[in-house]
Amino acid sequence: MAELLMPLQAVALFEERHLDLLTEYALSLDERDREEATHSILTSIREAFDDNGSYKDPIIFMPTTDLLVRLNKNEIWRRYNYGQPLGPETLAKLLSGYRDNLGKPIKAVKKRDKTQIRGYYREQFVDAWERYLRLLL
Repeated sequence: MAELLMPLQAVALFEERHLDLLTEYALSLDERDREEATHSILTSIREAFDDNGSYKDPIIFMPTTDLLVRLNKNEIWRRYNYGQPLGPETLAKLLSGYRDNLGKPIKAVKKRDKTQIRGYYREQFVDAWERYLRLLL
């Protein structure tokens, strides 16, 4: 959106007026886009967990690396991160406002076995999917 406002910015700078209004408007657009992205991250994660095509055998745990591979196939997430693939830190930031069914922040955890794989359990997202994605339908 900022690129679309560049001609208006040039006029405002030339006229030396209304630059503050333009700046405020640009910031509000940026905030709106970030809010939409945070809700759509939940949709993308739900699609990633449901992507195996078999509801008999749903994905229970997904390593962070696998989830990022699936998310980065989507153009939205490449644009979100300025053309770079999403990384674990950016994903954690996107998820920081969401809570699981126990009220804990959704974040990568170690798999519940002897391996040291970090990732996400489907159960961590179910409550957030029900609360936030229901509002978007």
